[in-house]
Amino acid sequence: MKPRKKILFICPYPKGVQAGQRFKYEQYFDLFQSNNFDIKVSSFMSFQLWKIIYQPGNLLKKIFYTLFGYYKRIKEIKNLSNYDAVYIFMWVVPLGGNFFEKIYLNKSKKVIYDIEDNILINFKKKDNLVAFLRSEYKIKYLIKNSDYLITSSPMLSDICKTISNKSFNIEYISASISLNRYLPTKNHVNKDSITIGWTGTHSSRDYLDIIKNVLIKVVQNNPNIKIKIISNFNYQIKNLKLKNTKWNKKTEIEDLLDIDIGIYPLTTDKWVAGKSGLKAIQFMALGIPVVATNIAMNKKIIQNMKNGILVNNNDNEWIDAINLLVEDYNLRNKIGIASRKTVAENYSTNIIGDKYLKILNSL
Repeated sequence: MKPRKKILFICPYPKGVQAGQRFKYEQYFDLFQSNNFDIKVSSFMSFQLWKIIYQPGNLLKKIFYTLFGYYKRIKEIKNLSNYDAVYIFMWVVPLGGNFFEKIYLNKSKKVIYDIEDNILINFKKKDNLVAFLRSEYKIKYLIKNSDYLITSSPMLSDICKTISNKSFNIEYISASISLNRYLPTKNHVNKDSITIGWTGTHSSRDYLDIIKNVLIKVVQNNPNIKIKIISNFNYQIKNLKLKNTKWNKKTEIEDLLDIDIGIYPLTTDKWVAGKSGLKAIQFMALGIPVVATNIAMNKKIIQNMKNGILVNNNDNEWIDAINLLVEDYNLRNKIGIASRKTVAENYSTNIIGDKYLKILNSL
């Protein structure tokens, strides 16, 4: 009988709580195990830290649990050589240079590095104390020296190829959706009250600011329109009533299905060039038409007016696109059906899982 291979996953967040992890490798653990791989997950953050890390206050607790994360990383070093491969998502530790990353790569037999978004840009920012303590050298070291790289967009793959010593071992693997979970699909009907919705985390709230005026004007022109925000923070716009829904994995699908039109605004910068387009794919998987900024992966995923609507970050373009969908439920259905088909053919777990297995089997 063929011996089972052991894979250690090194990741920032606890299992099942962060979208970048949930919609990439985490949902394939059962697939890996059924294909002769034993899995162990080692997250830097404990659940205790995850609950408070992005909330104000609790400084001493944050420091304590961060130090505990470093303790776990130090403790794990002696076990690295016991695994056939170590899969690193984002980074080994959040702060400092590449000291820990060097140790982990030197002690591991093989390393797969999974980079989500263009975090090189983010790690170069020095706009606060935490950002100042981070270093892009850890990211560059992982890109340059890992045995295999997985990226979240083709454009990010191109960036990594200019850095990596093994540019032939770089593969773009999209975030993906389990269509068996994303049910039922949205059935659009003729009705007066329409809900426009957005989903994301605190790190994406600046994107919402892009269309603040758009949302205000849309609701002013049609008071029956409702705005729903699904997130881990409370978002407010002055003089505009919003429904804030706290993200919950158990009710995620139900909360999304309450939305008639999804919005996915993005800035036009190098950071966005590495984004996977996950939020658009989530709406599309449920048959919810999405209006998205015409940039980066959105242009790859969405065919304008066929399976979504692409707009430039111009208030009038956003308003016209939203109003078009508000006024025509047949168009919402038509785009919604095409959206679901796009996900099934290109971004479903049935399609993407084999790409991961191919990499694991090659090591």
